[in-house]
Amino acid sequence: MKRVIIICEGPTELEFCREILQPYFLPKNIYIDSPLIKASKGGIVKWGTLKKEIQNYLHQNAIVTTLIDYYGIPDSYNYPA
Repeated sequence: MKRVIIICEGPTELEFCREILQPYFLPKNIYIDSPLIKASKGGIVKWGTLKKEIQNYLHQNAIVTTLIDYYGIPDSYNYPA
């Protein structure tokens, strides 16, 4: 079974992963793991903080991506364009 980790910004993104994506992909032998951003337990954090978390998940032999609402992220958070 393949594993995909989708790091979620908050409860809305988490619910989408659990209610929509997991049931769809499970019969295809793909397990969706959807943790919240650890540093905030729901909510956006600076890019450097999230980048470290992504790198930690990459060591788990899984595909890693994010589900983040980028609207209104302050420029000072330094997200890549």
